[in-house]
Amino acid sequence: MWKSLLFLLLTGAAHAEEIPLKSIWAWNMPGTRDLKEFDDSEAQQKIIQPLLNHIRESWNNDHGVAVQGEGLEALQHFIRIEMDGEKPDLLSPDVPISLVFYTKHAGLFVHLHSVEQKGNRFVIRYQLVPHRERVSTQHLALIPVGKLSPGKYVVNIEQLPMEKQYQDIGYPKRMSEQVKNVCNSFQFIVLNKRQGNEMSVAFSRLHDLGVADRRTWRRHEREFIGDRRHRIAKL
Repeated sequence: MWKSLLFLLLTGAAHAEEIPLKSIWAWNMPGTRDLKEFDDSEAQQKIIQPLLNHIRESWNNDHGVAVQGEGLEALQHFIRIEMDGEKPDLLSPDVPISLVFYTKHAGLFVHLHSVEQKGNRFVIRYQLVPHRERVSTQHLALIPVGKLSPGKYVVNIEQLPMEKQYQDIGYPKRMSEQVKNVCNSFQFIVLNKRQGNEMSVAFSRLHDLGVADRRTWRRHEREFIGDRRHRIAKL
C-alpha cells in the first residue's frame, strides 16, 4: 500500500511543469522579459500607459484572463478585450495561449515568484515587496502556456509570504488587504472546432441581445460547456 501511495505521489509530482519567468513578458516584474523590449517610448504612451490607466480606473474585483497568442500578439488581444469591449477570445487547441495576470496601482511591488502547470490546473504565485519610497506601482504579465488540448482549465493565483528580511522590520507575513489589488483566480475553456463554431453562434445571439461585458461572456461560456441545453440554447 505504501509503495503504491509513494508511486502516485512521485508520478503526480513529475507531471508538474514550471513555466520559466524568463519566458514571460511583463511590466515591472524582475526576472521576466520586459515589455519595453518591443515597445518604444512613443508606443508606451499610446498603448501600455492607456491600458494601465484603464485597468486602474475600471477596476472591479477583476479576474485574470486567457487570450490567444504570445508576447505582443497576446497584449493586443488583451487590449481589445479590456479596453475596446470586444468579446473574449474563443480559445483553440491550434493556437498558442497566454494567461494575463495584472494589478491595479498598489503601495507595494507585486513580483511573480513562479508559474506552474499540472494537468488542467495552473498556479500563479506572487510575492509582495515593499517600495523604498512612498510610490504606487502597477504590474502586468503575459504568461505563455503554448497550445493546450480541448477542455476546462483552472488558474489559481496565490500570494506567498513576504521575505523574512521584510518581516524582520515589521511587515506582516502576508497582507490580505493587498489581495484586492491583484486580479483573482479564473477559469478558461479550450474548444475543439465543433464547439468553437457552436459557441460563435451562441455569442452572436448574445451580442444581438446587447450582452457585451467580459464577465457575462465568461459566465455564458461556462454554462455552454457545462450544459449546452442551458440558457444560451434557449435564446
